[in-house]
Amino acid sequence: MVDAVWGSDKPPIPQSKVFVHDVKYAGLTVQQKWANVAERLATKKVDAQLISTLDDIDWIVNMRGNDIKYNPVFFSYAIFFPAYGEGAHSTLSLFIEKSKVADESV
Repeated sequence: MVDAVWGSDKPPIPQSKVFVHDVKYAGLTVQQKWANVAERLATKKVDAQLISTLDDIDWIVNMRGNDIKYNPVFFSYAIFFPAYGEGAHSTLSLFIEKSKVADESV
């Protein structure tokens, strides 16, 4: 339905690569951010958190992009699965156009 509304005026999907935002600018490592978020979600007994705002996704994965002019964001969605307890590891599924990721280390 959306494609029908756009018609031939639909802009192309941006193809610029995402890049890692260095921790010296981000303030915290990804692991620290995930631990902090998991701790907050534990108080609400949350099993998963859907993240759809681009700036929140960029923040939680310490990555940036150039999909929107004058905003260092990239188009994506994410689901965060907090882990609770000693030694537990939270996980995150990032849904992004595969061609936007330069290599598997990102």
